[in-house]
Amino acid sequence: MVYNCNRCDGFTTTQLVRLLSHIGRCHSYEPGFHVLCGIEECTRTYTNYNAFRNHVRKHHSNLLEEAIGIVDIPENRIELDVEEPAELIHEEEFDIEREQGKIRRNNAFCLMQIKEEGKLTQTNLDNVVNRATQVVLNSIDMVKKGVAERLDASGINFDDIPGLKELFEKENQISDPFKDIANFREQVKYYRENFNLVEPHSIVLGQYHVKVRRGSKLKLVMKNEEAYYVPLLESLQELLNNESVLEEIENPHTRNDGLLSDYCDAEAYRTHPLFSRNPKALQLILYFDNVEICNALGSKVIKHKLGAFYYTIANIKPQNRSHQNAIQLLALITSPLLKKYGPDAILDKFMLELHELEKDEGHEFTINGEKQIYQGTVIFFSADNLGAQFIGGYKEGAQAHRKCRDCMGSEEEIQNLFHEKYFEMRTKAGYEEQCRLVQNGEHFSYVYGINRRSPLNESTYYHVVGGLPGDCMHDVLEGVLQYEVKELLLQLIKVKRLFTLEELNRRSACFDFGYYNDTNKPSPIGENKLNSADHSLRLHAVQMWCFARYLPLLIGTLVPENDDHWLLFQKMLRIISIVFSPTISTNQVAYLQVLIDEHHREFKTLYPEKPIIPKMHYMVHMPSTILRLGPLVRSWCMRFEAKHSYFKKLANVIGNFTNVAQTLSYRHQHWMCYKLHTSSANLGTFMEKGVQVGPGKSVLAGDAEYFDLLNQEQPEIHRDTWLTESKWVEINGTKYKVGCFLEVGTHNEEPEYAEVKKILVQRDLTSIRFLTSTCITSCWNDHFQAYEVKKRPQQINFELVKHCQLSYFLPLHMVKPSGHHTMMKCIVPRYEIGK
Repeated sequence: MVYNCNRCDGFTTTQLVRLLSHIGRCHSYEPGFHVLCGIEECTRTYTNYNAFRNHVRKHHSNLLEEAIGIVDIPENRIELDVEEPAELIHEEEFDIEREQGKIRRNNAFCLMQIKEEGKLTQTNLDNVVNRATQVVLNSIDMVKKGVAERLDASGINFDDIPGLKELFEKENQISDPFKDIANFREQVKYYRENFNLVEPHSIVLGQYHVKVRRGSKLKLVMKNEEAYYVPLLESLQELLNNESVLEEIENPHTRNDGLLSDYCDAEAYRTHPLFSRNPKALQLILYFDNVEICNALGSKVIKHKLGAFYYTIANIKPQNRSHQNAIQLLALITSPLLKKYGPDAILDKFMLELHELEKDEGHEFTINGEKQIYQGTVIFFSADNLGAQFIGGYKEGAQAHRKCRDCMGSEEEIQNLFHEKYFEMRTKAGYEEQCRLVQNGEHFSYVYGINRRSPLNESTYYHVVGGLPGDCMHDVLEGVLQYEVKELLLQLIKVKRLFTLEELNRRSACFDFGYYNDTNKPSPIGENKLNSADHSLRLHAVQMWCFARYLPLLIGTLVPENDDHWLLFQKMLRIISIVFSPTISTNQVAYLQVLIDEHHREFKTLYPEKPIIPKMHYMVHMPSTILRLGPLVRSWCMRFEAKHSYFKKLANVIGNFTNVAQTLSYRHQHWMCYKLHTSSANLGTFMEKGVQVGPGKSVLAGDAEYFDLLNQEQPEIHRDTWLTESKWVEINGTKYKVGCFLEVGTHNEEPEYAEVKKILVQRDLTSIRFLTSTCITSCWNDHFQAYEVKKRPQQINFELVKHCQLSYFLPLHMVKPSGHHTMMKCIVPRYEIGK
C-alpha cells in the first residue's frame, strides 16, 4: 500500500511507520496543524499529532506491524511502482546548511505558536527558550559522549572524523536551536525579515507630566499620549499575498437573480462610481467600538477601556468574512485619550492611505513578487449607535433635537410617524452646510444634532451620511426586541395572570432548544429583572434571539390565540425573520416597511404609556438600508464584537496595563502574522475553517442500503469503495449531527425539511453528503410561529443532499410545544430566505 502525506505534495512511502514519522517530524509543530487520517479510507481528522498517532495505533495497528524494508519514494518520482527494488531509489543528499535554515524557521514558528496560542508573556517565552535550550544542550552532550565512547571502543578517534566535532559545537544550530531568535529583539527582527510582520505605528496625540519612582524618589518626567495605528496599505498587502484572500478578490460573488445577499447585490454597489467600472476594487468595511478589557465593575474600568478600530474586506464572501481572521486591526487607543482628543488623529492617518488607494491609477502592491495595482474605498462604517454618532460627528445619545443620523426627524415626529416617507432625509450637502453653521454657535449643534465634521468625508467616494448603517444586533436584539418581550411578559404575567414567571422559567429550563443553541439558551429571568424600570431583560443578543424565536413554543399553550399583545409579538417575529435574513428579495423589503409601520402604530395603541424609543425609530430606516447596502447581517456588529474576546482574554492573561494599547496592538499583529503563515493543507485556509469529521465507522459502499442512490449520482463510486458514516461533521464552523434537520427545498410554496439519517464522507473530504429522510410539512402555525412537521412513516426511499446545495445552511431542530398534549412537532426557522 502507498501512503501519501496530505499536508505536503512531496512525501510518498509504502511504510506507515515512516508516514507517521514524517508527519511528526515535519508537520506536527506547524501552526494550525490539521491532518486527515486517510488510512484505509478513514476520514477522521485531527488537530493534535499525539491524538492522530494514538488513533493509528488503535484502529490501524495491523498496518503498523507490516515488515519494514521499503524506503520512502523520492519527491521527484511521478509513476509509482511499489514492487521496484528499494536499491534503485535515489535519496536526496543531505545539506546541513539548508536544514539549519529550515530548523531556524521552524523554531521561530514554534515560538510564535507557543506565545500567541498560549497567550504567554515575553518573560514566560524567554523562560521557555532558556529551558528548552538547556534541555537540548544536555541531550547533545550525552549523545556526544555516547558517540565518542562507541567510537573509542571501535578504535576510532572522535576528532579524526571530518565534521563530526563541528556538529556538536555549542554555536551550531543543532546545539543552539534558538540561535539568532533567542530574545524579543531578535525574534521581531526575524519575523520582519522572514514573515513580513506588519507592526503598529504610534501616533503622538499630546504630552503630559507624571511623577515616576526612580529608586526611592519620585521624579517628574514627560510622557507621550499615544494611539497605535496599523498601516492600512501594508496590512492589505499581507492579506493580498495570502492565496485564499486573493482568490476572493479576483472572483467577485455578485448574484444575478435579483436577490440581495451582500453589498455587491445592492443599489450602492451597482451605482457606485468606482465599483461599477472596477468590480475587483477593494470594498473596505470599517468598525469602531469601546471595549472593556477588565472587570466592568472595577475601579480601573474607565482607565483601561479601549477604543478599537477594525476593518474587513467585503470582496470576501460573507461565510468567510465571519471568520475572525478576516477582521483586521486598524487602531487601538485608550478611551480616556479618545475622549480627550477625539478620533480625528487616527482617521486623518487612515485618510492619507485611503486617498492613495482611491487614486484613479490605484495603489501598487507587491503580490507574490509581482507588482499589481488595486483601487479601493470605504463602503460603510459599522458601529453601535454611540459609536456611529461619535465617528460621524453627530451628538451622542438622546441629547439632540434631531436624534437620528439618517433623517431630520424631531422628537414629536419620531413618536408619531413610522414610515420613512414622512421624514426629511439627511443629505451630504445638508450635512456640510450644518457643519458650517455649527461653527457659529452651540445652538445649531443642538438643533441639527451635529458636533463636528468627520474627517471621513474627505474620501473621494465615502460620506458619513448614508454610510453609518444602523446595527440590527444593538437596535433589535439588545433593544426593541427586549423592550417588547419584557412588556409582553408583564402583561401576560402581571396583568392578565395567564401564567407565572416561575412557570416560564421552569418550561425554559426543561425545553430542548436543539444542540445548535446549547450555548445560546436564555438565562432564567428574575423577578427584579422583569420589574426593573429599564427596557431590557439583560439577555445577550444571541440569547434574546433564541428566546424570542422559541417563546411561542414555550408559552403558546397558555396564551389565547386572539390575544392582542400576543398578535403584536407575532408581527415582531415576522419582522426579525426578514431583518436577520442573509438573502432578501425586494418584495420582502417592501413588506418589511409595511410590517414596521403597522407594528409601531399598534405598539403605541396597546402600550399607550410606553414611549417609542430611538431604536424603534431606527428600524423605520432598515428597509431602505437593505436596498442600499444589502442585508443588515452584513453590516451588523456581531462578528466584530466576537473579535473583542481576543483582546479581553489577552489583557487579563498578560496583566500588563502600563501601556495596554501598545501591548495589545503589537500582540495582535504577531498573532495575525502567525495566522497568515499557517498552513492547513486541503482542510482549510486562512479564510476558511475547512472540514472536521467526527467519529464513525467505515463501510463498503456496496454493502450500504443507499448504494444504488449513491452510485447513480456519482458513478465513480463502486461497490468496493470505502465510505465513512460519521456521527457529526463540521463544515466552515457549522456542526451537523445525525438526527438534525435541514431545509432541502420547497413544496407547494412551503419549505421542505428532511432528517439527517447518516453523514457520508469520502476520503478527500471534498464530497460530503447527508442521507436524509424527507418530512411532511403540514402547515405554518401562526400561533406557535413555526412549521408543523411530521416524519414519514416507514420511510424507505432516502435522498442524498450535498452541503453545497443547501440554501439554508444552519441545522434545525424538531421539537414539541411545551405543555402540548398531542403528537404535534414543530420546526422554527431562524430567518426567512428570500426567493
